[in-house]
Amino acid sequence: MSLTVKQEAFVKAFLESGDASQAYRTAYNAENMKDSVVWVEACKLKANPKVALRLEAARESSQKRHDITIGKLTDMLVETYNLAMKESVEAPAAAVSAVLAIGKLHGLVVDKKEVTRKRDASDFDDDELLEIARMGRAGIAQAQASSKEPDSVH
Repeated sequence: MSLTVKQEAFVKAFLESGDASQAYRTAYNAENMKDSVVWVEACKLKANPKVALRLEAARESSQKRHDITIGKLTDMLVETYNLAMKESVEAPAAAVSAVLAIGKLHGLVVDKKEVTRKRDASDFDDDELLEIARMGRAGIAQAQASSKEPDSVH
């Protein structure tokens, strides 16, 4: 079951967006097409037996990935912890890793990350921008005034 390059692109875009018309626009040149025509063509493409089979196979694969739950992962990690404590010479390290993984899974352990963001003009409203401009003008005026003052002699 081989699809054309454009059909593959449609399938991929549809799986990402869930929107057949948008997927059609992504995969095909629909620039000059009316929305209603794009919709009809997208529906036809989804109904194409090869495309429909590929979409179904992708959905099944996705469903299998989503069958893993927090409960299942917790059980697997607890089992790993128990095995590490019973059988391994490196038990402490493996046990700690399993405990940390369980904590992360349940949101109890969070990796700290420093997030920095530089501010730009779009972060300020008009009043704030005016105030910054006034402060800048005042600073310039003050600098010009101090450069014009004669040196005082003591």
